[in-house]
Amino acid sequence: MSSIDEYYKNRKLTYHKTWNVTDTQFPEGAVHWILYILEDETHAPYHYGVEATEAEAENEIRWVIGSYLKNNNLL
Repeated sequence: MSSIDEYYKNRKLTYHKTWNVTDTQFPEGAVHWILYILEDETHAPYHYGVEATEAEAENEIRWVIGSYLKNNNLL
């Protein structure tokens, strides 16, 4: 298992959630996402966004985790 997968699946390291957008200003089927990096106490504790699909939201969450790990020399 990669470090990104470990962080993605371990609720002691990160918490993430996705849900459908109900606002009509976004395209139908758009998905909100939020990611909390629980071990990061010195920086903003969450990242968020809107993606067109659930799969794109999950990929974005994994990308943010990878960026966090790379920036902190953990990857």
